Amino acid sequence: MVCSVAYIIRPLSIPPPVSSPSSTPAVVSMEQQQPMGDYFLDKAYVTIIHNELEIDPAKVALYSLYKTHPQARIVAIIPDTFSEDNATSIQSIGLNTAVIKAPSASSSATLDTTEIWNFVPTTLEKLLYFSTEIMFQKNVDHYFGYVAHTVLKKDAAIGLKVLERGEQTSSSSLLIPETFPMADQEVFWFHGPMKPWNAHQYHGIDWQTHYNPLPFYHWRHLHDELAFSNKGETAQWINQDRRRLLCDDASSTMMSPKNNIDQFTVLLSTYNPERIQHLQLLIQHLLQSTQAHKIFVTWHNPHLDVPDALLQMGERVTILQQSYDSLNNRFNPINAIETEAVYIIDDDVLVDIQDIEFTFEVWRLNKDSIVGHFPRLHGYNPETHKGSYRVPKDDEAYSMILTKSMFARTDYLFTYTCLLDKELHHIIDERTNCEDIAFNMMVSGMTGAKSIAVIPSKPMIDYGGKKGISTNNHHMEERRECAGRFITEYWDAVDPLIMSHSAVVRRVGPQIQKGRWENMQADLHSSFV
Repeated sequence: MVCSVAYIIRPLSIPPPVSSPSSTPAVVSMEQQQPMGDYFLDKAYVTIIHNELEIDPAKVALYSLYKTHPQARIVAIIPDTFSEDNATSIQSIGLNTAVIKAPSASSSATLDTTEIWNFVPTTLEKLLYFSTEIMFQKNVDHYFGYVAHTVLKKDAAIGLKVLERGEQTSSSSLLIPETFPMADQEVFWFHGPMKPWNAHQYHGIDWQTHYNPLPFYHWRHLHDELAFSNKGETAQWINQDRRRLLCDDASSTMMSPKNNIDQFTVLLSTYNPERIQHLQLLIQHLLQSTQAHKIFVTWHNPHLDVPDALLQMGERVTILQQSYDSLNNRFNPINAIETEAVYIIDDDVLVDIQDIEFTFEVWRLNKDSIVGHFPRLHGYNPETHKGSYRVPKDDEAYSMILTKSMFARTDYLFTYTCLLDKELHHIIDERTNCEDIAFNMMVSGMTGAKSIAVIPSKPMIDYGGKKGISTNNHHMEERRECAGRFITEYWDAVDPLIMSHSAVVRRVGPQIQKGRWENMQADLHSSFV
């Protein structure tokens, strides 16, 4: 069940149109704002930013409003404890945006919307208050046509409210989110417990109730535009446009259901030229499983041609050539996937088909988890913000599963590629490492589900011990650094990973030995240590 967060308000009256403001952002004061039509001279959009945790959501809310070319001015009320850098970053979002500092006690989370009049200029007569959880999709200047105290609310939370100077009591019925039409959304309101900026930290078994990928991606896309337009050094990141191209395409088919629950899709990654000669045999091995619906080969190396033999392996095999060289391609959302599960495997690992199918059976009983064959153990010190990472001993716990051989929800591909902070992808590209650590943190962080290791009944063969990425001298140290940095910077120093102390083994018959009654006393004595 997915709970939508998108609502629309219908106008009661529409003001006359006036010319749009300039599209060039600048730092301005209230007195420097653009001139506007007479209708809007005494009107303004206003939001309250209560604390620093709301700065990112507020900036996206303001930016989304600015992109709709509003005719009324925009006011952001912030605590007087905010730094000048924070104030300037908010003010610079749009030419018609002004920042007003209020005493910290007044700008607390309990500030009533009627108190806004204490801080805005006396020339303003009508306001449209919007929460920092609002994202504007279309121009909503016509909302000023609503009567005073018209409000969009959910329980005690207020998303939008029309305010008019001198109006002290409600003069209109409440607008309830559930009553709004769902087409032609003008405004998204992220009022649920899961937000697009913290979905990867939700850590709840009911995550699907609140997970809404398309509005979340729209928010993340706006956040990317803001963040990367202000960082000159990221202009040199060769993969900067990768996510936008992938996710714009994937979002167009995101709502198509993955109805095939009895099979899985194989995602096979390859890069090195010397492995191509074995790739066709590995694909044929995987095709032996009737539960393998299709195989998508992610061709990571954009400078390497695909052999004709691979292109002619039949309709169950598709080669996905990449325009960008990135380990993040391993988790690209693929529109053609029809299954609920994906089996992600490297080109240097051989796993018995029956063991793969048994692992799929285990995953079907634990669909929120990552289920696979290569467990790893991490650690995190919240005081030093240092991380650790290693291969666990046979009798030790583990906290993640490598992407060398694992099952996961197909939906997680979109979440990883399109909803995580883009700077996380940038770090992975720079290091050519740690994408699997980020994926594990995202899954456990969002769902609260621990990873599950499955012990195959037949030995697995790992051929990547001498020539893979993981063989360079700095690999393990980089992974320790990634564990610490990711948790500190992207999970607010709260470790999202969960320790697992058990593994799943295919059932084998019990070993029963015939005994003699006269030997039972001796056998019991020998059982004592």
